[in-house]
Amino acid sequence: MAVTNKGVGGEMADKEHPLDFEVVERCPLCGGVGVYYASSNKDKHVVNMDKCVECGVLYQNPRMTEKSSLEYYASENYHREYSPNPMGAQIRTNRVMSILQGMELEPKRALDYGCGRGYLLRAIEDYCGSEILGYDIYNFRNSVLREENRTGDRDSIEGKFDLITCVHVLEHLYDPQDALNWIKERIAPGGTVYLEVPFDGKIYLPHVYCFDNMSFRYMLERLNMSALYLEYDYLGIYLVGDKYKNMNAEKIVGVSNAYSLWDGVYR
Repeated sequence: MAVTNKGVGGEMADKEHPLDFEVVERCPLCGGVGVYYASSNKDKHVVNMDKCVECGVLYQNPRMTEKSSLEYYASENYHREYSPNPMGAQIRTNRVMSILQGMELEPKRALDYGCGRGYLLRAIEDYCGSEILGYDIYNFRNSVLREENRTGDRDSIEGKFDLITCVHVLEHLYDPQDALNWIKERIAPGGTVYLEVPFDGKIYLPHVYCFDNMSFRYMLERLNMSALYLEYDYLGIYLVGDKYKNMNAEKIVGVSNAYSLWDGVYR
């Protein structure tokens, strides 16, 4: 993928915390051709989106450089404007836990990639008795996790995990495929990866990508990751793991209140 750094950003750049932007010449996911799709000026940030004609993903163009993206999420800048709602985090936790309970998972070791304040991991620890670890580049001062159960350094994480969750994170990342590859390498044999992304089409500064089921499945297939697909009103939920190839998922649907189930990548 060819990327030219033009140092652009216009009204998107914060005066106190200037951000560096780059123009993307090809689709960041598949290298396909992108065409202009839409613009938004939500929260005084002007955001332009292109749509890939090959994989269908929507992506910001221009977008923050990788360095600026890391600085943005690690600082107060993002959290001052888009502070996660604790109630929303609890609702997400309840939804994820209902699905995990429906699958009767009892992981010995669990990792949450982009753990936020840690509500989901604490629920997994309480319900399953799991050894837990949360990764997030932002150090939440009001985290519910103990210090030894969280890290901001991905390279320091060792070993494999029976369960890895990644909930409403991939759409924010500069390179979601890199994150998925990292996750894939650290799932234990027989383990489960739980992925959840919004399908609401929101276009604003924190969301670098807007996925739909087609573009997200395309990304998984490129990485040779097979997944069972659960669909909610505006969410895509993917369960990655060999155990789901021939699973009868009626129990999962019933417990989780998902209204649609599709066995997607599996044939």
